[in-house]
Parts: sequence; C-alpha cells; structure tokens
Amino acid sequence: RDQLVDKSLKTYKHAMKVHGNGTCSVDLQFNYGVVCKYLERHLEALEAFDYCERVEPELQAGDEIGEIIHKLSQLTTLIGTKCGVKVKRVSKMQEDILAAERRGGSRQFLP
Repeated sequence: RDQLVDKSLKTYKHAMKVHGNGTCSVDLQFNYGVVCKYLERHLEALEAFDYCERVEPELQAGDEIGEIIHKLSQLTTLIGTKCGVKVKRVSKMQEDILAAERRGGSRQFLP
C-alpha cells in the first residue's frame, strides 16, 4: 500500500478521536470514507458515508454508498459463479499454481 494513504488514514482517525464521536466535521467523515473506500475497508467507508448522508445530504455521500454496494454485489456474484470459469479450469489453475510454487516459490513472473 501507498504510505501516503496509510498516513492519511491514521491522520483522519486521530482527528476524529480528537473531535469525539458525533462532533466530527462532515467533511472529515467524508474524506475518511474516501480513504477507507480506496483501502477497501468497506464497512468503515459505509459507516462514514452513511453519517455524512444523514447529516449533510448535499455532499451526495449516497452516491459513494451506492458505488460500494454495487461493487460488493458484483464481487458476490462473481464469487458465486466462480467468474464463469468451469470447475475443470479452476482445478487446472490450482495445479499450475501449486507446481509453480514448488519450482520457484515467490519468483516474480511479471516485470
């Protein structure tokens, strides 16, 4: 992960702790939600955006909520259907991965 994003997350958490629950600025909560969304911390992002939507609907945090829910729904569908890949193909991929691990372990295949 990018160190700057991790640092941003820590900074937002600290600022929210200093301001206390319920007294944080909506912009602070929204920005925290954006960082959480980027880091795929979906529950935290949804909670932050939900707070923003209730307190200040003009920020349109509902759009962010919709994006996250849509993404999670798509992922759930893909996992449920195994991305449309047949069982035989998945087994072959698993075999190939295991064989590669036995040969080279953590060797990088991409530049």
